[in-house]
Amino acid sequence: EALAQKKVRVYETKDVNELAIRNLSNQDIYVQAGDIVRGGEQDRMISLDFIVPPKSGRMPIDAFCVESGRWNQRGNEAPASFASSENSATNELKIAAKSDKSQSAVWEKVEMVQANLSKNVGASVNSTVSVSSMELSMEDRKVKETSAAYINTFANLVQNKSDVIGYVLVINGVVNSADIYASHALLAKLWPK
Repeated sequence: EALAQKKVRVYETKDVNELAIRNLSNQDIYVQAGDIVRGGEQDRMISLDFIVPPKSGRMPIDAFCVESGRWNQRGNEAPASFASSENSATNELKIAAKSDKSQSAVWEKVEMVQANLSKNVGASVNSTVSVSSMELSMEDRKVKETSAAYINTFANLVQNKSDVIGYVLVINGVVNSADIYASHALLAKLWPK
């Protein structure tokens, strides 16, 4: 949201596992682990939750590449900075970044997610623009069509429930992930992702 509103800027540093961020606003900006930023020399996933203070100046951000093999400008995207993404990394990618702290493990998980998505939609989700881009795979038309029903089912789940500040995601009886936030307002803002 802050990227889209130009309240914050994320910069390419030419270091695969580090970006830089600058808060241009007078508000604290919350950045969530697993958020994907698109562009730069390659798409990245933020690896830690943190708050960027108002008028922060440039601050380093730990990140992992979610697009192996590209190290140049893609199309007309800015190579020195990043745009927002409506997508967030999968639980497996977050674990590879937070626990394993391994770029190669993140790339392995990206390949696994792309293979699972391709299997589930019945066609390759690897973009011809950048075969390894997790972000472009998530933007695939068939992925969006297939996931739309699920997204619509859960879209308003936390609406009008001011006492709810988190969630636990269970898939087929197995706990997948859980998040707890400082307030319902923050959960409601982040819920669409």
